Amino acid sequence: MATKDNRFKRIADAKAAMANPVRTETADAGKFKYKYATLAAVNEIVDPVLHEHGFDCQQWLEGTTLHTIVIDVTSDELHAVVHDTRACMEHGDEQAKGSSQTYQSRYAKLLVMGLAPVDDDGAGSAKADSVRDGLNKRLDDAIKTYKRWGAENADILNAISNMFGEKSRDQLSDNELAVAAAYFENEITELRKAAGK
Repeated sequence: MATKDNRFKRIADAKAAMANPVRTETADAGKFKYKYATLAAVNEIVDPVLHEHGFDCQQWLEGTTLHTIVIDVTSDELHAVVHDTRACMEHGDEQAKGSSQTYQSRYAKLLVMGLAPVDDDGAGSAKADSVRDGLNKRLDDAIKTYKRWGAENADILNAISNMFGEKSRDQLSDNELAVAAAYFENEITELRKAAGK
């Protein structure tokens, strides 16, 4: 049963149940071509698993900023992981703006879920390494900011231990790194709200 008390375990379980989307489409950028996973393919992987674990991912455009949030729908309170990014060009035709928004929607959702598209032949390990490096940097940045708000090393280690047991950081999966980063980002958001910032 989904409850707010086991929120972080549920999001970790949800991420662990998600497969990386496969690049099946080819884009022609003029001088070169590249393969990508469609937004529909990402949604098919992410949304059903999130719903099964009591979460929902929502995205909307405000001006040129795309907001991506993951909400715990089992709670009366709003608990969300928020990711904002510049989503579309201010200039250009509507088709170009739409393509830019779709691109950002796809990759914002991948980033929040800790997923990395793979080639249909199973290749792409170098790109997967790049995604892991990005997740480690995201976690490092969140921990540094959390410490600036007064957190001690013991607080951080206890939080990670409560989520993942006795695993070392190197043993955490990409999904678990994303969950840990989201946890500290959420804690920072709550501290800022409490401080009126």
